[in-house]
Amino acid sequence: MQVEGTRDSRAVRRVDVLGSDAWFAALAGIGAFWLVQGILVGIAVVLVSLGVFHHESGPLRFEPTLFPAALAGAFAAWRLGGWRGLLGVIAFASVPFLRFLSYPVGAAIDCSHGNTDACRAATDFDFVLPQAWLLPGFAIGVLTAALTHARVPLRDELEASAPIALVHWVGYVLPMMLSDPVPSAFDVTTIVVGPLAGAYVLARRASNPMRSALVVAGLLLLAVVPWVVFTLRFNTQDARQWLSLAGPVVLVIATFVLSRVIRGRPRDPLASPVPR
Repeated sequence: MQVEGTRDSRAVRRVDVLGSDAWFAALAGIGAFWLVQGILVGIAVVLVSLGVFHHESGPLRFEPTLFPAALAGAFAAWRLGGWRGLLGVIAFASVPFLRFLSYPVGAAIDCSHGNTDACRAATDFDFVLPQAWLLPGFAIGVLTAALTHARVPLRDELEASAPIALVHWVGYVLPMMLSDPVPSAFDVTTIVVGPLAGAYVLARRASNPMRSALVVAGLLLLAVVPWVVFTLRFNTQDARQWLSLAGPVVLVIATFVLSRVIRGRPRDPLASPVPR
């Protein structure tokens, strides 16, 4: 971190070095992982909706998007915070893997207790093995960050996306979110809490909170709108997809309000970076 010689001692230039705060480096890595995967999945969903990709039945499978997502997340986290930042991204990416792994493990336990019907499921790793796309992505991302001097773009926006991603990922550990196509109070809460937390990060750390909020909102729409199109195209009647459109709106409004409140009082030094 390099402090500029200005009259305002709070003006701090945040540079992309391994000494950066590991916590925010992990947030940036998580945000990069989630946004890259979300946008690529959105593109694939549009292609499915247009008939470019043929889908017969069962859940949509987009595991190859884990490779570029892991690459982006590892690059951002390692470039900004070294291995400490990378640990946060790995933990985040491990949640779906552990969830999918729990199914054959649970079936194996039931099988060992005499439930013969569960024995076949104990060897079903159809959703576990594709998670291996993460490994080359993490490796190449770390090597790229370690061997090059490329900067991490949109750092403020990536950090603000991480709380939204973390709240969204709660669905993997609380399957109640996936059990009913009608939005519940829990769904509404998660749609609001994530953008509110992201707005707080922008209000505290971004040099131009509103500009950053509009960028994040635009990226969120790129990931959300394709699912709305898919819902309309195949009449899935999943009203939660429509609810997800509220996230970008909440983010922008909350950023506007919080930036007016927070910027009216002394801030943390990291909240006043020189515009990059």
